[in-house]
Amino acid sequence: MQFKFLVTVLLAVLVQGMAGCGTTGSVQSTSVVETGAGDVSKLVTGRAQQRWNALLKADMETAYQFISPGGRSLMTLEQYRPRVNTSFWRGAKVSAATCAAETCQVTVLVDVIVQGVKFTNPIKETWILDAGNWWFVYAG
Repeated sequence: MQFKFLVTVLLAVLVQGMAGCGTTGSVQSTSVVETGAGDVSKLVTGRAQQRWNALLKADMETAYQFISPGGRSLMTLEQYRPRVNTSFWRGAKVSAATCAAETCQVTVLVDVIVQGVKFTNPIKETWILDAGNWWFVYAG
C-alpha cells in the first residue's frame, strides 16, 4: 500500500513538470500601454487563466499563441503539440502573480488525477513583457 502511494505521489510530481500550455478561443492581446502599472498582475493572471483554460480543453493552437515570440521562433505548433500531455489535468486556477519590471511569476493551482487520486499542485510559471504584451515562457 505504501509503495502504491509513493508511485502516485511521484506521478503527481512528474505531471507538475509537464505543465506546458493551453487555452481556447481567441487570444486577447492587451498592450501594457493600455494598462496601468497597478493592473499588470491582473492582466497577467487573466492571460495565464486563458492559457490554462485552453490547455484543459486540449486546444494546443490557442495555448501555443500565449508562448513568447522568442519561444515560438524556436518551436512550431506541430513540435509543441506532442510535448503537452493534458490527460492528467482536471482543473486549473491562477491564484497569484508577483510582477517586477518586465517579468511576472505566476502561481497556478492545477488539479491532477493520478490512479484515481486527486491532487492540487501549485505550479510556478514565468511570464515576460515583450513588445508591449505579456507572454508565457515555455521551458519544456
